[in-house]
Amino acid sequence: MQTPSNDPRALVRGSDEQGLFAVLGASLAEFRAAVEGEDGAKVELMGADDGLLPDIIRGTIKGLAEVLTWLHRVADEIDDYVLQGDAVVALFEIGAEAISALAGGLDIGPLAEAAGVAPGAIEAINGALDDVQAGVAVAQKLVGSILPPAEEIQRISAELDALLGRRDAPPLERSGSLTQLMQRIGL
Repeated sequence: MQTPSNDPRALVRGSDEQGLFAVLGASLAEFRAAVEGEDGAKVELMGADDGLLPDIIRGTIKGLAEVLTWLHRVADEIDDYVLQGDAVVALFEIGAEAISALAGGLDIGPLAEAAGVAPGAIEAINGALDDVQAGVAVAQKLVGSILPPAEEIQRISAELDALLGRRDAPPLERSGSLTQLMQRIGL
């Protein structure tokens, strides 16, 4: 049996330790702080200078911006899947509650005797409903363990918006801090 520390799903969903998406969000925030801070100011000092080192720096920043743009598209897609997964989890929760209510409602005691229903039949139905309810709980837990928390995906998207700019914003608000830095160094 895997423990949470070596379970690969724990890295995605998170456990007592930070999950993959939480670490990615924090790393993007740190990178944005560097771009907007002293490190970004140092890069900006080179301006549009020519030479091997400025060309290497520009190429690296341009490549990083392309990777972040790709990551932004992936985060948008993951957000869609998380939304769908949350809906599935909600359906499991509703199903579990309905089964629980149904199982509770089948405890008809003296009515069963009056109707000529064998007591064992009601117990068998209640047992089957308990099994179904346990199966629904396992499925709900499984789906929940695979999906990253929506808040973490939204944090990643917000950091990428701050770095690259918002695609749906008015033209004056579209540039993020990395995009602005790229413009200032001739990219």
